[in-house]
Amino acid sequence: MGADDVAHGLCGTSVVVDGERLTVEDTVLHAVVSRKISDEFLDHGSDTYWCVNSEGRHRILRAGELLAAS
Repeated sequence: MGADDVAHGLCGTSVVVDGERLTVEDTVLHAVVSRKISDEFLDHGSDTYWCVNSEGRHRILRAGELLAAS
């Protein structure tokens, strides 16, 4: 299993961060490449994830935040 497989393995995971329930949608890198978000988000680094709450508000989280919350 490659690093890309592991990264995408978090997609669909539900976590609670700062009291907010979020669903991991994608890695930031993949979201940029697939044109879901602007390439300006690449500044956040390769270990970041594009997440959404139940109200549709998006948030970017680092892998460490997700692993600590799960």
